[in-house]
Amino acid sequence: MSTLQKVMAIIMTLVTVCFGGLWALGYMYTMAMACAFGNPSGNCSPPLPWQMHGEDLQIFVLVPGAIFLGLLGVTILLWRSKPDADSET
Repeated sequence: MSTLQKVMAIIMTLVTVCFGGLWALGYMYTMAMACAFGNPSGNCSPPLPWQMHGEDLQIFVLVPGAIFLGLLGVTILLWRSKPDADSET
């Protein structure tokens, strides 16, 4: 694995971890705001991702999940080390 590949793998790992964390925090923040402004009594429990349906499921779960899985796949591919062509004799 060359130095450039290592740097790219490290950067993609950081991007993937940051995206996953921001996805989780964004989901929690959005659901908290929905409860705060949608239910004035304060007695609200936001739906879990597997309880959502329709547009909410697509916007908050499916699209970010697909992006996260794509980033994770690219990260895994970058970390897989290929044997050098020079080492084969």
